[in-house]
This record gives sequence, C-alpha cells and structure tokens, in this order.
Amino acid sequence: MQPPLTKFRLGDLFGKKDRELTGFIESLTYTWPENNAWEHVSGKRVPKYVQIAVTYKVVHVEAPN
Repeated sequence: MQPPLTKFRLGDLFGKKDRELTGFIESLTYTWPENNAWEHVSGKRVPKYVQIAVTYKVVHVEAPN
C-alpha cells in the first residue's frame, strides 16, 4: 500500500477486522448547521455537530467474488 491509499472499516458493515477495504478518499465535504450548539472550554470553541460527506473509492487488492 502506498499513499494516498488508505484502509477503511465501518463496524461490520464495510470491511472486517484485519480485512479493511483499501481505497482512497475521492471527496470530503463538511458543513455546520446554522443553529448548531458550540462547546466552550477554556478559550476554545468547537461545534458539537458537524455534517460530513465522504466519497470513498474502493481499490480491490484481490478480485471480488
């Protein structure tokens, strides 16, 4: 595996333990809702909710069956 390839697993839905899906991130977008709550801790401000959309392109290491 060489950059920019990554391994992806989402619970038992996509990939399995030690058999993740190899591929790369094709696109990544994120938005903060207008009425979002923010966490304030010692001078830092971070959103409590972020909506993220990821397009992941799978590159099969072996031929799928």
